[in-house]
Amino acid sequence: MENLKVKFEKDELTLLTQPEFFLTKKRLGVKINDLLTQCIPIIHEKLEENSSHLPQNIVRSKPKISRGENYLSFPWQILDYPRDFGKEDIFALRTLCWFGNGISLSLHLSGAYAKKYIDGIGAIFDFSKQ
Repeated sequence: MENLKVKFEKDELTLLTQPEFFLTKKRLGVKINDLLTQCIPIIHEKLEENSSHLPQNIVRSKPKISRGENYLSFPWQILDYPRDFGKEDIFALRTLCWFGNGISLSLHLSGAYAKKYIDGIGAIFDFSKQ
């Protein structure tokens, strides 16, 4: 055993043998998924209310929840809804829960969507008038 090149620190071995940590992480992941799932009907209602201002493929897009274990070393879960990921045209409202870093909401626009909506979004967030 002395020839092994991998050496564990005491805190690493302690963590490895503590099932509570892993069970808590699993419960947290389920709750985050539930939270993202609960956002879907709220977003859907807003899409329907504003459907005359949005392309129908955005209004009718299906939500997608994704998750992973290593975004800059931390687990994450994402809700993309509404969403349209084209080759050059992207429209996505992304809710990201990034373990150790918090929750964020961002709007991703590129291509035709950016050209169409950027002025309106800029006007909403124009703080130069204050």
